[in-house]
Amino acid sequence: MKRAKKLIILPAVLMIAAAISLFIFTPYPAVWIVKRLFSMTHYSVAKNYESMQDKVLIKRNINYKSLYPDGLLDLILPKTDKKDKIIFWVHGGGYIGDDKKKVEPYMIMLAANGYPVISINYALAPKYRYPAQIKQIEEAWTFIKGFFNDEKVYFGGDSAGAQLTAQFVNIQTNPQYAKDVNETFADIKINRVIDASRIGGVILFCGPYNLKEFLHPKKDTMKLPYKQIGWAYFGTRNINDKKIEYSNIINRVDADYPPVFITDGNTHSFEHQAKELEISLKAKGVYVKSVFYSKDEALLQHEYQFNMDT
Repeated sequence: MKRAKKLIILPAVLMIAAAISLFIFTPYPAVWIVKRLFSMTHYSVAKNYESMQDKVLIKRNINYKSLYPDGLLDLILPKTDKKDKIIFWVHGGGYIGDDKKKVEPYMIMLAANGYPVISINYALAPKYRYPAQIKQIEEAWTFIKGFFNDEKVYFGGDSAGAQLTAQFVNIQTNPQYAKDVNETFADIKINRVIDASRIGGVILFCGPYNLKEFLHPKKDTMKLPYKQIGWAYFGTRNINDKKIEYSNIINRVDADYPPVFITDGNTHSFEHQAKELEISLKAKGVYVKSVFYSKDEALLQHEYQFNMDT
């Protein structure tokens, strides 16, 4: 009987040891789990969503000629009453998952109110690592800008997409930062492809803006394997790596950063980083409109803004 028990226990121990070693030596198991969790998350739509859909024209999966996979964008256009402002959106998903399709209902709502929307996909880590995703924002804008004239562009994003957007815009408006950050890349250069005067503003929902802390998150952050996600995105676990240092824009913005709208949930998200970025921007004289709620008003989770029935 004892021998039989040993024969049963030994394979189980070996399997556990193998699983632990996988988490130690590669980020892929954690990435796989998180991607599955993200795929099970769905946002509620507004009650009048169907009527909004009738007000827009959608052109999906336009190839924006990227050097990397998943270089597709959607154009979501108002059928009438088109405003002279464009919204360019970058979806979230921890750099490793999700798709522009998930945020489409929100983009439809914006377009139904007169705003032409460009919503992009990009290659995901760990197969395609930083800064390929920022390069794809450059590629997508370079491709699509010929579809528009002189409209003001509002770059926006949610979660990881907010961080990607914030960093991309800082490269566009801050020459010294662009130089510093490009010097950390071996073979990819992020070019300045839009005049700063054309950027009307930046819209940031629930993003992390200090990715060094992202690898060592505070207790009130979402319960995710951030060390493995950061490893997957940057290709390193060294939090002092220059790539990680320069991805943090909180202390690297200047007075030329465009006006910002910023918000975050107050539970299991990155609210403290959003507030730190707000303080840094205002100290430089940048206009910031922030929306934060106390827990006495409501407990708002990460990406709370996409639940349109509350």
